[in-house]
Amino acid sequence: MPLTLLEVENLRPFQKIVVAPDPHLNLLIGRNASGKTSILEAIHVLGTGRSFRTLQLDQLIRHTTSSFLVSGHYHEPHIPEIRLAVQRTQEKTQVHAGRDKRATASTLARILPLQIISPDSHFQFMSNARHRRGILDWGVFHVEPDFYYQWSRFQRALQQRNASLKQRLAPAACFAWDPELLAAAEKLHQYRTQFLAVWKPRFKHYCQELLGSDQAEIEFKQGWDVHVSLAQALQKDRVRDIQKSITHAGPQRADIGVMFLQQAARISASHGQQKLLIMALRLSQLALFTEMTHRPCLVLVDDLAAELDPLHRQQLMTVLARMSLQIFVTANEAGIIDVNSWPTHKVFHVEREKVQEISHSKAVY
Repeated sequence: MPLTLLEVENLRPFQKIVVAPDPHLNLLIGRNASGKTSILEAIHVLGTGRSFRTLQLDQLIRHTTSSFLVSGHYHEPHIPEIRLAVQRTQEKTQVHAGRDKRATASTLARILPLQIISPDSHFQFMSNARHRRGILDWGVFHVEPDFYYQWSRFQRALQQRNASLKQRLAPAACFAWDPELLAAAEKLHQYRTQFLAVWKPRFKHYCQELLGSDQAEIEFKQGWDVHVSLAQALQKDRVRDIQKSITHAGPQRADIGVMFLQQAARISASHGQQKLLIMALRLSQLALFTEMTHRPCLVLVDDLAAELDPLHRQQLMTVLARMSLQIFVTANEAGIIDVNSWPTHKVFHVEREKVQEISHSKAVY
């Protein structure tokens, strides 16, 4: 039962709301622009320290107020309940995790793992390499404890190298960071390829469930020429790096893609198939996460009716119900979401800056 309580103050339209979620399925029902997505956004902030709708957190602050606060209680079996909180003013963001008042976004991500499926998920994947790389690294981050340390180590070395290049320092100074960069990059590449080895067959499985075909593949580009080592690629690119004042080769340029029927999905798959392929990516990652970590995960699904037709909505909800997940789904009407596969669920009505629980079910044992 990951999130047991959610409290939101002065975020978007809400002055103050308190929600006690169901441990399994939560339906947020209301008309367009009622604030349903803002609740998902608040949960996303609590689990990541950032919004999925804007890069500027201060844009979430309610009009006429100076800060917002999102807090919640998180609980897993055999682990004491912990309170998480994110407060944002016009100047700074503060993160609390239990007694740790100097926590970071990575602390939140470790404690409250979550995924977001929104109407633009497939568009973001098809158009944004950074977004695609983030999907891969979400999975690696949660199953490989050393990944975040190596990623931070690599980012420091990369930033120092690029800063030296931009300052037009002597080549010896620019490339002094190469040994540190290479050591961290080797680990990052190792962790990514290990995760991909187990992710790819799971992806095929969920493609079969959702599309009725397993003729899909995850394509991985490591960020440099596969025929040479990264050390050789960096050496080869030195002149170009100096000219452009940036490092061209490395795991910061890694990318993934989806192949369908032996072609890039953006070419071979219809608009609807592309959505299902991205759903299969998310589902396969969620399945791996719960199986490899033995922990529950939280999933936010925004406007499911806009994403899928009734048949595929039912298929998706049935698959999600088999996993160890806590789900929040927004919709205009409760009747369009299939709840038959879920042991328990709650329905919340969102309207006029208020959230009211209007129904719930209890499991029968």
